[in-house]
Amino acid sequence: MQLIALQWIPFYVLYLGRGLQRARRGALTRADLLKPGLFLILVGLCDWYYVLYCLLFTVLALLAAWFAVACAWPAR
Repeated sequence: MQLIALQWIPFYVLYLGRGLQRARRGALTRADLLKPGLFLILVGLCDWYYVLYCLLFTVLALLAAWFAVACAWPAR
């Protein structure tokens, strides 16, 4: 059963990355928030450890996006 959770992780990462890209442009929609949440729930239904890893990835991705914006700020 735990191997089934592995098929949802790439979709979570895909839609999280897509949402971060759209947030940078300012065109974030409700679907951009719901799709990663749906796949995180599907991962959680299979194994809680993978949810922890996905949340850790989310924190790292948010920090990387914030750092990219913070470093590019003086160049604008």
